[in-house]
Amino acid sequence: MSGNRFSPDESKAGTSRKRSRRRLSAVLIGVGGYGRSHRRLIRQLEEQGLLQLTDVIDPGPENLPEIFTSLQEQHVRWHRSWEEFLTLQIAPDCVFIAAPIHLHAEYARKVLPTGASIYLEKPPVPLLGQIDELIALECGHPRIQVGFSFSYSKQMQALRQWIEDGRLGEIECYRLTACWPRADKYYQRSNWAGRLWLGEDAVMDGPATNALSHRIHDLLTIEAFARGGVCVPDKLSSELYQARSMETYDICSAKGAFPSGAEFGITLSHACAIKNEGVLEVRGSGGWARLQGPDLALSASFTPEIIVSEEEPVVNAFRQFVECVHTGKPPLVGLNETRPYVATTNAMLLSSGRIHPIDCEHYQEVKSSDGNIFDVREINRLSEQAFQSGLNFSELDAPWGVPGKDISLANLSSSEIEAHLKSLGKI
Repeated sequence: MSGNRFSPDESKAGTSRKRSRRRLSAVLIGVGGYGRSHRRLIRQLEEQGLLQLTDVIDPGPENLPEIFTSLQEQHVRWHRSWEEFLTLQIAPDCVFIAAPIHLHAEYARKVLPTGASIYLEKPPVPLLGQIDELIALECGHPRIQVGFSFSYSKQMQALRQWIEDGRLGEIECYRLTACWPRADKYYQRSNWAGRLWLGEDAVMDGPATNALSHRIHDLLTIEAFARGGVCVPDKLSSELYQARSMETYDICSAKGAFPSGAEFGITLSHACAIKNEGVLEVRGSGGWARLQGPDLALSASFTPEIIVSEEEPVVNAFRQFVECVHTGKPPLVGLNETRPYVATTNAMLLSSGRIHPIDCEHYQEVKSSDGNIFDVREINRLSEQAFQSGLNFSELDAPWGVPGKDISLANLSSSEIEAHLKSLGKI
């Protein structure tokens, strides 16, 4: 990881110092969807005198009349494209990209030449080749912060300290599981939801590559804490399934090992009726530590202390982004720190070979206020078994299980990955 360490309370202590700085000018790309959350957080920074939103970019103001009116009242200019904004010949200090996943790489490429710092919502980009291209475009001066905000939480900083202090001993394995039900409405919210490709643009939507991507990045970050730098798994075997009829997957499992020898097991699902918020557990020779529940409370075998953040980690992430813009320091979570995530999720798709359909005899459709949920029978039990054992679904008693092939990530070819992924959802 970057050596850019900070205490969760550090930014609060420096509030008066930051207030004396000039406000940063900010542009927001994408105001609907997750852009609503960005507008809320930007508003908080405006109230603290840290920045000023001057312009937004979104192709459809007529589709968002309430937001359009609100921004007009705040004297924020609305542009339908980045090119339209550029006609103003204004160089913003920072740009927040909350556009759909398949547009992340395109907008980052367009913004970088302006010299602006970028807050790029997670996941950074769908493809390994795209993140490598953006890293090259930064020319050794990282100024893209990626929205994996839990790295800025009190829990992750405490866990890092425990690892550095040796309280967990030698890290031996990681376990991650979560079951987040997703109904019809979730997949109907946009034209890219549930897609692998949208035209020529990669999307790679799915539990590991969108809604639960934070947790996979957190696992990789903890391994980086333990080893003193970012690293990708040495080997991986993964299985991707779909209960719902669509391009992408709604259930996945993966297992593998890092160069250190530490093993990992991952199971994630949207095809479930019963929610399991999720558990990320780190097991070492000296004990275990666990992030669990809706607030991802941190507990451990060697202490009665339960650690939670006093504020949303994303608030601290936005505040630290502003600090990096002012100081020119690289972000704690930049492209280099998130490349292992992109490599790992691309390798998961490669290892599975294809997205395997689950026959209708193995699931039921459950009605909810948001439409039907596809509930794979016994998925919560199977996920718990996988969590305990580190095995993939095909190695348990899942009647629909299909083993994936073993992948070595050391020599992953971005061109090989892209060629394979095109064969999955787009010919």
